[in-house]
Amino acid sequence: NTSPKAEIALAKEENASSKSDIPSQKEEVVYGLLNLDGSVSDLYVVNIFNGGPITDYGNYSEVRNMTTAEKIKQDGSKITINTKAKKFYYQGTLEKKDLPWNIAIRYFLDGKEISGTELAGKSGALKIAFSVRQNKEINSTFFANYALQIALTLDNNLCSNIRADDVTIADAGGKKQFTFTALPGNGIDACVTADVRDFEMEAASINGIRLSFGMNVDSDTFTKRFSQLSGAIRELDKGAGELLDGINQLASGMNKYMNGMKSFQDGLGKFADG
Repeated sequence: NTSPKAEIALAKEENASSKSDIPSQKEEVVYGLLNLDGSVSDLYVVNIFNGGPITDYGNYSEVRNMTTAEKIKQDGSKITINTKAKKFYYQGTLEKKDLPWNIAIRYFLDGKEISGTELAGKSGALKIAFSVRQNKEINSTFFANYALQIALTLDNNLCSNIRADDVTIADAGGKKQFTFTALPGNGIDACVTADVRDFEMEAASINGIRLSFGMNVDSDTFTKRFSQLSGAIRELDKGAGELLDGINQLASGMNKYMNGMKSFQDGLGKFADG
C-alpha cells in the first residue's frame, strides 16, 4: 500500500487547483487480519481527524463512519465530510492487501506439518514456527524504521514442556505469553515448542512500532573521540613494544646477575679454604 505521506503528496499534486482538495491533517492506524498461515486476509485504516470540513485520500473499497451518523462522500480516492464532532474517526478498507513484511506461520505436530485448521483439538508434540521477511513490493521506509513485536499466548492447562529461544516470557493467570521482537531492518525466524492436548489457543498479535530512541547524537564528537581512541591504541601498542624490549633486557641482565653470583659464591669458597 502507498504510504500515507505518499498519498497526501500525490493528492496535493493532482488537486493543487483547489484549496478544498488539500488533505486535512490526520493520524492513522493500520489494522490487519491475518489468516492462520500469516497471509493477509483484510487491511483496514482508521483515520483520525479534528472536527469540521475534512478532505482525505485513500484507495479504499469502502469507508465507514465510526463516530457519527453523518454520511461520508467517496469520489474515487477522495473522501470528504463536514462533521460537528470534535474528534472524528472513519475506517477505510484497503483495496490492496499488502504489508511491509511477509509473514509466514507454520505448524508441526509430532514432526509433521499440519494446517492451523487441522491443528485444533489435536494432541502431541507441537511446534509453531514464525518467519518474517521484508516485502520488497512495499516502500522500504516501513521495514527500515518499524520494529515488529509478535505475541503468542499458550494455556498452561493444555500445554506443557513449553520452550522458546530469544524471547521475552511472561506468566499471567495460568497462561504463558511469548513476545518475539524483530528490530527495524531485520527479519526474524522463531519458534515455540510444547507438548499439547486438545489444543486451542488465542489469536497471535503482531504490532509494528516506529522506534525512536530520543537521543541527539553529535557525530563530530564521536568522530573526535574515536580518533583519540585510535591514537591512544597506537601509543599503547608502541609502549607495549618498548616494554617487551625492556623485559628482554631485564631477563638478559638477570642471567648475567645469576652467573656473577655463582662466580662470587665460588670465590668465597676459595677464600675460606685459603
